Amino acid sequence: MMTLRQQLSRPWILLDIALLALIPTIAWGQNPTLETIDVEGQPLAANVTRLLQALDFLGSPLPKEQGGSAKRTTANGAKTR
Repeated sequence: MMTLRQQLSRPWILLDIALLALIPTIAWGQNPTLETIDVEGQPLAANVTRLLQALDFLGSPLPKEQGGSAKRTTANGAKTR
């Protein structure tokens, strides 16, 4: 029976491990274009508000420029995109 060290010393095993490690990076490296869809503003605004409240509660609020933008967006929640 071979020990783990002996098994890992085989060059093809190391090559397999390296190739398996690259598979997720190849798949995630693709930048698909996402389709934008129209949504009703009020439910989306309510979800954004809840997210901002949860982040504040957890002690990790959004930075001011992002948080301010999100708050302005939720102020117009009844409007559609």
